Amino acid sequence: MAKTVTKDIMLASASEANAPPFSVTVGETTSQTFPKGWLVQNLGTGYVTGISSDTPTAILGLAEQDAHNLSTATAQDISVSIANATTVFSANVLESSLTDHVLAQSDLLTTMAIQCETSSTPNKIDLSASTTAGANCRVFTLRTTQGTDIGDTNGRVLFVFLPNFAQSMGTS
Repeated sequence: MAKTVTKDIMLASASEANAPPFSVTVGETTSQTFPKGWLVQNLGTGYVTGISSDTPTAILGLAEQDAHNLSTATAQDISVSIANATTVFSANVLESSLTDHVLAQSDLLTTMAIQCETSSTPNKIDLSASTTAGANCRVFTLRTTQGTDIGDTNGRVLFVFLPNFAQSMGTS
């Protein structure tokens, strides 16, 4: 029976080796207010910052805790699950306008764009079923998560980041 899946934050779910996701603790740059489950990047400073658009050129990984909103860049540790070849993440799939989407078989084993949902509390990052090809795609979907079935509204899927956008794997 089809159901509506609760919208939730993006999560680092596992590694392809059935081990916990690989994470690092790093410092954050100034004035960061991103929530747990937000994508972060390193802009060459050695500190992380939250992504600010649906099409970041580099994704370091997923924040495992809320940012600290610091007045100066510091080595204040924040845990980040690294976007690499083996870390598997999960997120809800919505339409590009952040409206409801009924999960279809064709939503699996395909590329998708990410989309920042900043109108909710906490802010979330979802996948866009409307953008499955082209330069805006950042992820490759794998399968449904436990508790989600094809036909569910706003279903969650497991995915990996495309190598050219995973900061630890990107090309130079």
